[in-house]
Amino acid sequence: MCVLLYLIQTYRILLTIYKLLARLQHLNKIQVHLSWFLIKKEQKSVIGSVIQSVLGSVIQSGGLVLA
Repeated sequence: MCVLLYLIQTYRILLTIYKLLARLQHLNKIQVHLSWFLIKKEQKSVIGSVIQSVLGSVIQSGGLVLA
């Protein structure tokens, strides 16, 4: 009987650990998606600022000079 109780307790502990690891993995996936979104947003803002500065310098210089 003691062995059976021990096995049940061990099973419960392992199940709890498994559930915690699954939650951590889910949170990690959310964090990865969030960081990817933020990186993409940052890239877009960098590209936008580069385009804006190039267009600003073109406008200030009086237009494009075609070679």
